[in-house]
Amino acid sequence: MDLKNRREALNQELARLREKRATIPISAANADSQRTAFSEQIKQAESALQALEQRLWNDYPRFMELVQPRPVTVADLQQHLLRPGEALLSVVVLPKRTVVLVVTLSVSSCTPLNYPSKTWLIASSRFANP
Repeated sequence: MDLKNRREALNQELARLREKRATIPISAANADSQRTAFSEQIKQAESALQALEQRLWNDYPRFMELVQPRPVTVADLQQHLLRPGEALLSVVVLPKRTVVLVVTLSVSSCTPLNYPSKTWLIASSRFANP
């Protein structure tokens, strides 16, 4: 089995084990021992997955960046990713306000605005239905 399929199988196995542990009836006579056994199996599967993912990061970093992207810091953006004249603009619409993040080569700013999600919904509907 290739590494990609093995990773997928381990993730599926972890999901199955976690579901089984979560659905053990509290009233079961051996509930504690079952939970302990599943927790140990989960720990072993997580360890195997971590080792496999480290191997994938070492051997296939581009693949892993696609399936498990690492966070990018403002410093990474400014030092390695943005070119002169470029900027990152991110808009996060929250129920009661909107937050705008702007990063250029020399400046980063995070600004909360008093525009609730309802305001954005009304404005965006004008673009969808002119």
